[in-house]
Amino acid sequence: MSLVRQISLISAGCQPWNLNVVDSTGSRFAYAATLAIYIYEWDPESNQFYLHSIMSEHKKTISAIAWNLKDKDILASSSTDFKICVWHVTKRKLLVSLNTPHAIPVLMSWFPSDEDCLAYCDGKGPLYLWKYTEKNGRDGSVSHPLKEISAVSSNITQISWHRSAPGRLALGHADGTISLYLQGKKPQTHVKLGGGAFTGTDSVSWLLWDPFSQNYLLICTANGRLQLIDSSTDVASVITTYSLPSKAVTIKCAAWLTEAPGAFVTGDAEAGVLRLWTVSKEKPQETFRLKHVGFKALCVLPSDSTVASTTEASEKIKFVSRIVCLFFDGGVGVYNLRNSSWDFLKNMGHLETIFDCQFKPDDPDLLATASFDGTVKVWNVNSMEAVSSRHFINLAKD
Repeated sequence: MSLVRQISLISAGCQPWNLNVVDSTGSRFAYAATLAIYIYEWDPESNQFYLHSIMSEHKKTISAIAWNLKDKDILASSSTDFKICVWHVTKRKLLVSLNTPHAIPVLMSWFPSDEDCLAYCDGKGPLYLWKYTEKNGRDGSVSHPLKEISAVSSNITQISWHRSAPGRLALGHADGTISLYLQGKKPQTHVKLGGGAFTGTDSVSWLLWDPFSQNYLLICTANGRLQLIDSSTDVASVITTYSLPSKAVTIKCAAWLTEAPGAFVTGDAEAGVLRLWTVSKEKPQETFRLKHVGFKALCVLPSDSTVASTTEASEKIKFVSRIVCLFFDGGVGVYNLRNSSWDFLKNMGHLETIFDCQFKPDDPDLLATASFDGTVKVWNVNSMEAVSSRHFINLAKD
């Protein structure tokens, strides 16, 4: 009797709906498709990333994922199915889950003051805390609202805790304002930055504390504003508004580099352009054109090297971090700043359920797949790379 064995896997593409669906720790990174989390790990022997595991428990769209701030084996995920899951990555198992009937956990992050505690909310407030290692209710795990943060007048779009300075929380809002909750100070709620009109199209899409400063925040909004904020004053103020090449360019996502103070990267919404910045200059230091399709999200996979170097021919700092990049066509890659090349790249992937697949009758190396994301893709089964993709509107409607 002959045996059938799996020889490879076409992984799903990253989902296009939510922002906080990629994270990294140590030599690992993870991204969320619609219903599953794909975890990759760097293998120093083969010098490449390999698929470590796939975590799947949620019944509806995953809204956020986050690695534990100290334990590289613990990963949390939230979903619109009113559930938060905590996973043990090495053991490839679900440790515990929390049902949240009071709120859809659309935003979630780890609470720096307690490494076993998660913060989450449905966008309207309040913010809830859950210590996943405790089971102090008749039905298992329970969570509690954070009293300092009640309902807000504009939906919360981002939660950002300062990782190295506990007691510092920033919230981004749908109207483009931010709220600051700093230990020992009066809360600053719905602070307007930089003047001008704030509309629903100006929502805060990214909000990040500078890892080398207790007071600085990087803010990115839906209409392309990119600003450095100082929270040390009585009312948060703008230090720098960064300049883009044209009004047609919109920043989609951002992340701080941890190898040198004051450095960060951004990804464009319209095309796959990665920009490298330093806080002291209003224009980017370097620009990398990676894809024709726009960024969805990104995060930094820190390098083993913690000190940036300079070349003799230029005073520009040469950075060595790797950037995990998610794109709107489902593509996922890890870009190496040191080499200006990809360490890993899945050029595209399906965004929703595949409902049919067929081998090409005259070429068994080609496999066609059809998905509810409205695309038909053709794959080379030897390389597992997509060689063609076409969009058909009727596929998504049927």
